[in-house]
Amino acid sequence: MNALAIIQLVSAISAALPALIQAVESVFGAVKGQGVVKKDLVQQSVQTALQVAAATGNDEAAKPEVQQAVIAGTSNLIDGIVGAINAAKTWANPVTVGSDR
Repeated sequence: MNALAIIQLVSAISAALPALIQAVESVFGAVKGQGVVKKDLVQQSVQTALQVAAATGNDEAAKPEVQQAVIAGTSNLIDGIVGAINAAKTWANPVTVGSDR
C-alpha cells in the first residue's frame, strides 16, 4: 500500500472540506433537522472525488478498504468542521444575559 498516495489524497480532500461544507450550508441554509442530509451530500462528494482519483490512475483510491477508511475519516472531519463553524457563529453573535435569543 502506497501510504504517500493515500496521505496526498486525504490532504487534498481535507483541504476542500470547509468550502464544500459551506457550499452545502448555503444551499440548505440553517434548516433544522437537515444535518444528516447535508453530511450525506458532503460524503457523496468525497466518494465522487475518490472515484475520480481512482479513474485517473490512483490505484490506492480504487481499493474499497481505502475508500471506506477515507469516508470514515472524513465523517469525523465533517463533524469537527461543522462544530467549528457553529462555534464561530455563536462567538460572532453572543447571547447576552436577559436576551430572548
